[in-house]
Amino acid sequence: MLLGSFKDIEDTEAVELVEFGIARFRQGNRDEKVRIDEVIPLLAFSRHFLKAAWNQEELLIEPLRGDQPSCRGFSFENLVAYLLMQAFGSPIQLSSVFEFISDYEFAHSTAQAMAIRQDGDSYSSIPFDAYSDKRTAFRMGYKAKDKDDFLSWLRDPCGIPLCFTPHTNDFDLIILLELDSKTHVALIVCSSDGFVVCCIIFLYLHQLTPS
Repeated sequence: MLLGSFKDIEDTEAVELVEFGIARFRQGNRDEKVRIDEVIPLLAFSRHFLKAAWNQEELLIEPLRGDQPSCRGFSFENLVAYLLMQAFGSPIQLSSVFEFISDYEFAHSTAQAMAIRQDGDSYSSIPFDAYSDKRTAFRMGYKAKDKDDFLSWLRDPCGIPLCFTPHTNDFDLIILLELDSKTHVALIVCSSDGFVVCCIIFLYLHQLTPS
């Protein structure tokens, strides 16, 4: 936003940016309508962003106010993923996150997002800490390209605790959790029209050992 071009911008929005002195039209480039590279607007933006208080939840909620249903759907998935990873970024009781339709025994167990990776014939796991100020050695999420790519991630998550599934699937994302009993489960999430439905599937991993 601070320095670069806009390709997916409406003509009226491009004109407004130029009228406000923020951007200028690009000549001879059909894929690039306007460009922001003026020094004064850049300095003003930098000063504003340094003082502004940014809230990740607000940034994720803002697209939900749009007019396009498809955009709202994708944005809702991102918001759900963010909230669940925040919830399971430290050990938390499952019943405090979800409302169970029956009194399952494991509903009172605590769970935490877990980074699992395959190491030969065994698996190792590292707790995912969403509140750590240290750099992690693994990515938080992965978006599978197709069914085969998703199955490949499921066989070896490579230390990535969350995966967005292809939209040909019946669910939207899956999060790997570890219960306080050291049992590993897959949290399967389906989100639509402001509703979230989850189910838990127990994983049977051969020789899972903590790192």
